[in-house]
Amino acid sequence: MLPYVNAANTSLPYSGPNNSGTAQNTRRVQRVQLQVKPGAAAPAGTQMTPAVDSGWVGLYIITVNYGQSAITAANISVAPGAPFLGYKLPSLRPGFSAMQVFTASGGFTVPNGVTAARVTVLGAGGGGGYHASMPSGGGGAGGRAVGIVGNLMPGSVIAVTVGAGGNAPASPGNGTNGGQSSFGGYMTANGGGGGGGGTSTGAGPVGYAGGAGAPGLVMVEY
Repeated sequence: MLPYVNAANTSLPYSGPNNSGTAQNTRRVQRVQLQVKPGAAAPAGTQMTPAVDSGWVGLYIITVNYGQSAITAANISVAPGAPFLGYKLPSLRPGFSAMQVFTASGGFTVPNGVTAARVTVLGAGGGGGYHASMPSGGGGAGGRAVGIVGNLMPGSVIAVTVGAGGNAPASPGNGTNGGQSSFGGYMTANGGGGGGGGTSTGAGPVGYAGGAGAPGLVMVEY
């Protein structure tokens, strides 16, 4: 008899278990049936996974060799289409809540639970020129590329290239170009051109050596 039922007067139910007025915890019971369906023996590499019976859902595929007496984790793989969640709550994160900035070339390891990233790629600036008798040309700014990169695979490593800044000459001449920066094969930003210089004659003040270009940068938000 449930504790909410007043056996003496069923038209006046109890308020809570045994009329105590308190809440009662409930428990939901679920049952899952599991079965193992054998497949037909076949030479290695030609085995066929048996079809899943109607009303059942395939979870794992177990492959064993002839004469094998024990099954290890290496023999078990997840069946295609098995209804498993890829990530649990502790592994999930709100979009673009973390950032990694690269000031030198390296690799970006896609974190668990991340499938898309917002990436900013900056090419390096060109070095300034040095003219002997006229104002020297400044180096050009590096290019900039911004976008969302999707379909990332957690655990994969994406090569990151950070371009070096262009150099300014120690004697009259042109500055060198800045280096190219990139995020794998997804995004690229070219470096800026070097500033002009040289020794051609002309009116004007004495020239000065240009400054070195700023290095590139790659910022990944995920």
